[in-house]
Amino acid sequence: YTIKATGSLQGGAECTAEQDFNVKVNPKLALLINDTTACEGENIVLTSNVTAPKYTWYFNNEVVGFGKSFTPTTAGIYTIEVETNEKCVSTDEVNVGFSQRPGVGLDPTGEFCAGDDLNIIAQSNGNAFKWFRNNVVQPNETNKSITVTTAGTYIFEASFDDACQKRDTIIVTQRSTPNVTLGQNSTIC
Repeated sequence: YTIKATGSLQGGAECTAEQDFNVKVNPKLALLINDTTACEGENIVLTSNVTAPKYTWYFNNEVVGFGKSFTPTTAGIYTIEVETNEKCVSTDEVNVGFSQRPGVGLDPTGEFCAGDDLNIIAQSNGNAFKWFRNNVVQPNETNKSITVTTAGTYIFEASFDDACQKRDTIIVTQRSTPNVTLGQNSTIC
């Protein structure tokens, strides 16, 4: 580019000055990190989609990390600021959520006699349920209770809308029917 300035001072001769200069436009980085949610107890790793020499992560306007990736531990809105060698700064916000797991509760053991059954009732505040026997899902068993006629390890899984599952286990034992022999009938006076 060339800048040309023309003018005169106090009615004198008109003077012209020219100056050449280069303009370099450094584009902002196309920084984009998607909002994300994980189940409580799981890790989320936020990673910048651009490469730059300087990264700064913020939470509630406080610096919480440096580097291309960051692992948040609290739900909320995080901001990443990326700076290039030319001092161009790009920012993006990402909303991080941690979903609660439901509570679950089962007795640790249960037993029934051969020929009988056992009704197992689980406790949970979830809204979707599955039962497993020896790690095999039990078809059509989608309630908090199940009636069993076979020994094994039963797992109750609860979730909120099939997300963030939590499990508990009960070991069910089948007892043999006792063999009772009383002998001959007797009359007692």
